[in-house]
Amino acid sequence: MSNFPTIDGCFQKPNGFPRIMLQPRQLIFGVVLILGISFSPLTHSEFLTPDHEAEFSDGGQNIFQQESLEPNWFAASSKGVNGYPLKDLSGQFTLAHGSFNPISEAPPQIPAKLQYSADFEQTGMKFIQLRSSDYTWLYNLQSMGNVNILDVLGDGNFVIRVLPDLSASLAKLDDPEQVRWLADLQPGYRIHPDLLATNSHDKLSVIPASDLAVGGYAELSRDLINFGASTAWCGITLCQVSINEGSDFIFNAAFDGRVVWIEPVAEMTVHNAVVRAISGVVSVENDATFTLDGSGEMIAIADTGLDRDHPDISGRVAAVYTQYGLDTSPADSNGGHGTHVTLTAIGDGSGDSSTRGIAPAASVTMYALEHDPTGVFGRQGSIYDLLADAKQKTARIAINAWGLNGNFGEYTADSRSVDQFVKDERTVLPIFSVGDWDGSGASSVTAPATA
Repeated sequence: MSNFPTIDGCFQKPNGFPRIMLQPRQLIFGVVLILGISFSPLTHSEFLTPDHEAEFSDGGQNIFQQESLEPNWFAASSKGVNGYPLKDLSGQFTLAHGSFNPISEAPPQIPAKLQYSADFEQTGMKFIQLRSSDYTWLYNLQSMGNVNILDVLGDGNFVIRVLPDLSASLAKLDDPEQVRWLADLQPGYRIHPDLLATNSHDKLSVIPASDLAVGGYAELSRDLINFGASTAWCGITLCQVSINEGSDFIFNAAFDGRVVWIEPVAEMTVHNAVVRAISGVVSVENDATFTLDGSGEMIAIADTGLDRDHPDISGRVAAVYTQYGLDTSPADSNGGHGTHVTLTAIGDGSGDSSTRGIAPAASVTMYALEHDPTGVFGRQGSIYDLLADAKQKTARIAINAWGLNGNFGEYTADSRSVDQFVKDERTVLPIFSVGDWDGSGASSVTAPATA
C-alpha cells in the first residue's frame, strides 16, 4: 500500500535495519542510597528488576568468604521456591483491546484499514506467547541477536522484533516446546482502543520502541510532525504530540516500526497531601535510637513551583528548575500546592512545630511544572528524563504529588516511563500520590505508577 510511511529506509525490511537504531541505550548512573528506609518498587513486569551482583575487595581482609557462603546457596526449581509454586500461565493474551486465548479464540477486532499483511516485513514486530513462566529461552535469543524484546505484557506474553538474519531467527522461534503462539503485530494493536472509537483527543502519548537508539529520538520527533502532529517532543521512553482535528497522525504513526503504542493523554492534576501523622513518622522518631530527619539528603519534588522565602525551608532549597515546565517561572503563584507539598516533606516547623514535615532537615530540588498566567499544570519531556536529572542533582527520593484526571487504573505511557527508570536506576525512589482527589480524601484516583 503506497500510503504507508517509509522512514529513510528504517524498518522497511528486517534485514535492512540500521544497526545504530538497534543498539541499546548505554546510560550508566552510579550512586548509593543512604536513607535509612528501604522500599521495594512495584513494577508492571517481573523482568523490570535488575540482576544483583556481589562485590568483593581484593585489598585488606575480605568480610565475606566464598566458602562460608556456599552452604547458604541452593538451586531453586523453576516450578517454585521454598515450597510455594509459581503461578501457572493462564494462556490468555491480554491487550487494552481485550483478552483472548490465541489457540481457541480470535483476537479482538480492529478496523480493516489498520491491518496490513506486510507489516512484519516492514517492522519485524510480532506477538509471542510462551508456554512456561521461565522466560530464559527468549532472553537468550535476545542476547544472541535473534530478537529484541520491545514490551513485556505479562503472563508469558511479549512484543518482540525479529532481527536479521531473518530466516535463522524465525527458525529459532519455531520451537513448539517454548512457544505457544506467534503472530504478526498489526498496526491497530499499537493504538489505544479509545482512539479507534473517536478522534476527539488532541494530545497523545507515543511510546517509542526500546531498541531505538538515543540519537533516534530527535529524528522520530521530526517525523511525528511529518505524520500530522502540530507539535511533538520525544524524551527517553516517551514522546508526546498535539494533533489537530482531521489529522491522519494516528494512522500514519501506527505503521511506523519505531512506535510501540499510542494512547490519549489525560491532563495532569495536583493532589493534596497530609502525611506526617497518618504515616506514623512521629512514632518512628520517638522509638528510633538514631537520627531520622533527612540530614544530608536531597529530595526532588515535581509540582507547581515553590515559595523559596518560606521560613520553614530557609537555607535548604538547592534550586528550582523550569526546563520541564510550561513556562520559565519558578514561582508557586496559583494556590501554593508545590510549597505545601514541600513543607509536608521537609518543613522544619519554624512557624508551628505541629506542622513539621517528614524529613525536616533534608534539602530540596524543585521542578516547577505550572504555567503561572493560567494555572495549567503539565510537563514537557518524559518522566524518565526528569527523574534522571533529579538523580544527577543527588536526589534519592523524587516526590510527585499529582495524578491524572483520566485513564484511571490504566497502565499508561507515564507508568511505563517510570518503570523503565526504576529498572535502569537502583538508587532513586520515585513516589506518586494515589488519592486526595479535590481534597476529599478519596483514593479512586490512581497515579501514573506506584513505587
